[in-house]
Amino acid sequence: MSTFRELDQGRLRHIFGNQSEISRETVLKKGQLNKITLQPRIINEHVESSREVQSIVAAGNIVGQVFKNSQDNANGLLLTLESNKAEQQLDTFESYANSVALQAVWVKTGGLEATLETTIAQSGTQSMKLPLTTAGDAWEMTFAAVDYTGYIGKFGLYHTNFVGVLKVYLEDSAGNKKYFLSPAAVTNEWDNREIAEGSMTEDLGNALDTDPTDIIKIGFEVESKKNGAYVYVDNLTAVQSGGKLGLKLWRANGIPVDGVTSIDDATQYTKIGGSLSEIEIEIVGGKRLYHIKDFLAGNDMVLPETLNEKLIPGEYYILELYHIDTDVKVYGPDTSFSENYYQNGFAFTATAEDAAISAIGPYSDLMFAVQSTQDIFVISAEWRFDADPNGNSSIHVFLEDDNMKITDVVVDLEEGPDIHEIKDLSFRPMFLRRGGKIEFYCNDDFTDSSSRLVTRAGFVYEKPTING
Repeated sequence: MSTFRELDQGRLRHIFGNQSEISRETVLKKGQLNKITLQPRIINEHVESSREVQSIVAAGNIVGQVFKNSQDNANGLLLTLESNKAEQQLDTFESYANSVALQAVWVKTGGLEATLETTIAQSGTQSMKLPLTTAGDAWEMTFAAVDYTGYIGKFGLYHTNFVGVLKVYLEDSAGNKKYFLSPAAVTNEWDNREIAEGSMTEDLGNALDTDPTDIIKIGFEVESKKNGAYVYVDNLTAVQSGGKLGLKLWRANGIPVDGVTSIDDATQYTKIGGSLSEIEIEIVGGKRLYHIKDFLAGNDMVLPETLNEKLIPGEYYILELYHIDTDVKVYGPDTSFSENYYQNGFAFTATAEDAAISAIGPYSDLMFAVQSTQDIFVISAEWRFDADPNGNSSIHVFLEDDNMKITDVVVDLEEGPDIHEIKDLSFRPMFLRRGGKIEFYCNDDFTDSSSRLVTRAGFVYEKPTING
């Protein structure tokens, strides 16, 4: 007679034959309960490759993709898009021969100089080292006036201590400043920062508001000092705000026909991610892969069925990308390969929703991937702290279904967890119904050195029908 384990393993081998995992890195809230959720996302319909622009979403030009749906739910969508907005590289700190050359560009306004660092760098081999010894010390770069309205500043920071706080500022030609505090989120490792011009706060000493159309300086200033502490800065970039792009989902009546069918011949899907009938995608400058987590459609998500309309397997659907306030390039495969990567749909353009669609070409598709949630068996759970959590920390891992009920416990409040641990569940795989989640509850101790936690779960799932 077969044992339970043998029966389970046999089912996993023959039915749930696909294996995958999901992971997440989290910055811990010190001294608090951190709730970390992992929800499996399995790719269904998709066309891989982001090699070539298929078309440009613009006023009077809709870009879309016809696809044949295989699952009755969706919990994410991937697209490769590029805004026509600018991305300006301000300083990578690679061009300086020595600290003297750096100091000619980044001029001090306090007592201590910035120096060129050649051993700690986010990329390349060099960065700028700023001492946090004296509050009010600052280092700034001056240039011809630039309009930075709506821009996002991006840079890497490496703090050596949590206490020291750095202030980032913009200054106009009248001497007005606006700033943003940038304290340490982690120490002794690189942390990517993004600061929106519109979220910066006016300096209290300003008589007038800073003019974002007339910026002549970017600077870093010590807000809170710490003797012996430093901040390293690298990869300073200004990215123009990319605006918004619209997304709609339609269910077609049969497969749409090139030159005949219009988008509004189909039925618009009116419940995406709850009560949404369409999604606005926030676009930033440059070519990027967008993970649209609001793309929730189906009957098994955490949202009630009344808020999430069911998708129909075997039916044809239309993804519509339409212009809101900026032109956006949409990528797909290299058509010169003459390879038909997707045989159950095609990419198209249209001048309006009531106009006939036009197939872009015989080998053109958008780079898209529809993700779904499905029944799975969890076979492992893993965590890794960036530093040893002391004995006062604890961790609890469990499975929760789509009704927010705990269905199984992986770890029952483990106190003083190891810095890295893998829980092997292959001897008793834990079933998680589609729409469910894997929850990690970490009680952090304020006195320990850990600041980041990577959580991961391995699972097996039944191979889905895929039309891509």
